[in-house]
Amino acid sequence: MKIRTQLIVFFSIIIISSIGVTAFFAISYTESGVIESTLSDMRTHNARVMHDLDTLHARASEDLVFALKNPKFVEYFELPETKAGNVYDENNVLQFTENQRKLQQDLEHWIYNFQNKFSVDETCLIDTSGQEHARLVLTKIESDENLSPSESSAPFFESSFIKKHDEVHVQYPYVSPDTNRWVIAYASPIELGNGQKAAIFHFEMPLSVFQKFLETDDGRFYVVDPAEYIIADSGGSVSGDTISFIPEKQFPQFQSVFASSDSNMLGEMFSHDSGDGSYFVNGEKHYYVYEKLSTFGWVLVHEKPISMILVGNGNVANLVNTIIIVASIISIIGFFGVILISSRISKPITLLATKILTENPERLEELTSSNHEIGQIAHSVNDMIKKINKYQEINLQNQELIIQKQQLERLATIGENASKLTHNIRNPLAVIKTTTELLKLSGKESFDEPTMRRINRIISATENLEKQIQDVLTYVRNKPLDLQNVSLDKLLAMALENIDVPENIKIISLSTNHTIQCDFDKLQIVLMNLITNSIEALSGKGTITINSDLTTNTNIIEIIDDGPGIAPDNLTKVFDSLFTTKSSGTGLGLSYCKSIVEQHGGSITIATNPTKFIISLPRQVISKNI
Repeated sequence: MKIRTQLIVFFSIIIISSIGVTAFFAISYTESGVIESTLSDMRTHNARVMHDLDTLHARASEDLVFALKNPKFVEYFELPETKAGNVYDENNVLQFTENQRKLQQDLEHWIYNFQNKFSVDETCLIDTSGQEHARLVLTKIESDENLSPSESSAPFFESSFIKKHDEVHVQYPYVSPDTNRWVIAYASPIELGNGQKAAIFHFEMPLSVFQKFLETDDGRFYVVDPAEYIIADSGGSVSGDTISFIPEKQFPQFQSVFASSDSNMLGEMFSHDSGDGSYFVNGEKHYYVYEKLSTFGWVLVHEKPISMILVGNGNVANLVNTIIIVASIISIIGFFGVILISSRISKPITLLATKILTENPERLEELTSSNHEIGQIAHSVNDMIKKINKYQEINLQNQELIIQKQQLERLATIGENASKLTHNIRNPLAVIKTTTELLKLSGKESFDEPTMRRINRIISATENLEKQIQDVLTYVRNKPLDLQNVSLDKLLAMALENIDVPENIKIISLSTNHTIQCDFDKLQIVLMNLITNSIEALSGKGTITINSDLTTNTNIIEIIDDGPGIAPDNLTKVFDSLFTTKSSGTGLGLSYCKSIVEQHGGSITIATNPTKFIISLPRQVISKNI
């Protein structure tokens, strides 16, 4: 069989099999995808309804508190006749004085406007004895004869007086004796100027308001009480009429509405703040999402049957048919594509062979091919080209390393000669310095002032030269570390003893009890160099602060001065060898400091505003020969 025929048969089988498997899994996962998408939409819808219900409570409470801002409430109960106690006639009807009546009428007008703002059944004003002083039922103002003196038995009475000023008590649903409807009560105390709670202001909202918020054509919403009965249901299982004053008899039990549902469903709902799940009713699977409301421990549930989820606005069967049709079309296109590709394989192979033959061995370039199969061969050849180029790069790098090694050897020789030279210079330099100082002492009275200035210049020059020689010797020496555990306070004290601090420069060193592992002599030289640099930067006046800190693995030392700082252009150069901004400096001091700190396995950095040198040392130095 020809290669072309083999390719056509082989790839046709692969394409058809792949598309068939893909179509199978696409159909299998379509249902779960639709369900997950629907659950996500249900959670969003559930959150909106929950927000509306919580907002209802919040707005009712806020407006109740706002209504109590009317000063006439306090003014009414501050009246002497109100404080004196309630007065009744022979028919046990509450009597009002002229002042009380005027304020009562003002309050009734205020309450009337307030009641019209909400779907409120009843609003009333009750004192501490349980006597009503005003009541509006369905926006109708009750007469004095109908004002109840026994509201202390109301379910919200005692709980409302416990609340603080501006706090609202929300009462669990009960049947209002005036409207004979199930209501939710909101109540808040009226507090006088002396802090006494003289009365409560309360209103009742019909429970049917909850039902209106649940109305939907997108599945079913219901509110479940922890006692396992349904408070509100968009499916209509909750009666709008008052059947009983007892909740268990008024509201349907959850299991009576969903007789075949999972008994663990409610336990899961009331043990979590939110979630989702599924259950079966009459053999059909239902999916639900739930979330706890902020009042009474109620749970808002949104559920849909599987039939509604899968049908919805589009039919899953139609989607399956679409997948099959698309898979068939792709299979046909793939078959003819294989025929076309197989007929063009021989030409790219020939072109690739020609490119390989024409490659320049001294300058290899990668091959390109638009054909996938031939591209694999080109990729292999390109990998070989990369390896050859890499080998050439390694050779170049080896040559560069050899050159660098030769340069380092020359630098080492220069360093050794510099060390010998500085040793040879120190002895005659010491003789010059000593002789000059003796001349200065012996000729103190005989030499004139110009001569003494010249002698002082010689002494200053020899001291400067001696310091530069010492810097060079210190820099070229590279002894192994002599590690020991030392007190940081002692290390700083020894460093400061060896520094001549000008009178107008203040050094603040915060005492610590840190112990660090280091080479005492070398780290002392580092601290002396950094402190000396700070002294020179202050130009005779200022403050140097030395801080230290300890982390889990690192000792940190900070040397801070309030001098003019370092120019931004020099920040990246200060630790370079031979870099200096001083006319008499060698440029080796900070480079040496950096070398010693790195020999300890640490680091040294610099910050500005203010100028700060930061030394970070490991608490445990790994090697003495870093």
